[in-house]
Amino acid sequence: MSENANYSFFFEATPLPDHQYKQQIHSLIGLELILDVVSRKYREFILFDE
Repeated sequence: MSENANYSFFFEATPLPDHQYKQQIHSLIGLELILDVVSRKYREFILFDE
């Protein structure tokens, strides 16, 4: 799928410390924000491009 894409989205998973299990948890909030903006803009393009 990436070979046919015109654009690429990059994000950084933010490490969050977990003191209970002594390991890092990576937050995917950045990815969620990117996907949310892209889906909203695509819907806006489809609905208002008539």
